[in-house]
Amino acid sequence: VLAGLALTGISASAWMAVRANRAETALIPAEFALQLPDSLVPSSAGSAAAVSLSRDGSVLVFAAQRPSETPALYVRRLDDRTIQRIRGTDSARGPVLSPDGGDVLFQLLGVNAIKRVSVRGGTARTIVDSAINQYSWGDAHRIVYALGGRLWTKSEDGGPPTALAAPDSARHHAAYGWPEILPGGRAALITIWKGLRALDSAALGIVTIPGGNVTELPIRGTNPRYSATGHILYATTDGWIFAVPFSARSLQLLGPPVPVVEGVRVGSGGAAAFAVAQNGTLAWLSGAVAGARRTLL
Repeated sequence: VLAGLALTGISASAWMAVRANRAETALIPAEFALQLPDSLVPSSAGSAAAVSLSRDGSVLVFAAQRPSETPALYVRRLDDRTIQRIRGTDSARGPVLSPDGGDVLFQLLGVNAIKRVSVRGGTARTIVDSAINQYSWGDAHRIVYALGGRLWTKSEDGGPPTALAAPDSARHHAAYGWPEILPGGRAALITIWKGLRALDSAALGIVTIPGGNVTELPIRGTNPRYSATGHILYATTDGWIFAVPFSARSLQLLGPPVPVVEGVRVGSGGAAAFAVAQNGTLAWLSGAVAGARRTLL
């Protein structure tokens, strides 16, 4: 297995094209590898998130494993070549960084609880007692997570959960998942499964917070992420990341999707191993086909 790490500011020419109106202020695009030690293998996506970036793009957390060791979360600050294992994350998966990049949510293998720990390491504490491995940490000190095909909200400090949205069978919605809280915390991007919950039938959607009103978007895909460049990034089952212009204020699509990255790892549960920061930095785990050589990019 090839273990490596790379980041890209804006990696594809098509991605630059959708930002053409920002040409005067756009950063020079750059794509580069951050090589991991040979003994450290990044975890594949499976059904859980594998990579998380802080909003300013300066902190990267990813799931990985060394031979004869349990999986854990590792942190790499982009101004420091050192890769650190996060103490208190043994057997962890599904990293999701806090809005300020100081803490990270995760789950333990085989355990449904969502835990919280500092990226500096420490004793993790349980925030959500039971959830599947699909959750988002957004503004207004709120966590949105999926459980039983429904969406729930909870304070980042714990407290009782609140039901947010249940699937609408009249619209052939079978389950909701993969929430991504939008700036301001008044809505979240979601994935909508239909019918028999086949991955290739998944569509993107929006749920209002706290109203729970769900709008289906005319886009097939999974794992939506919001970029402050004014786009939704999402994955397709064949390992492509697309970007579609989107207004977080009006919650409306503003144009057609364009391809950004090919060969991103997509797990059987719909987990796409990529993350995006508010400055447009994109990180992803390559290898869209199960069993393929994998590189964290």
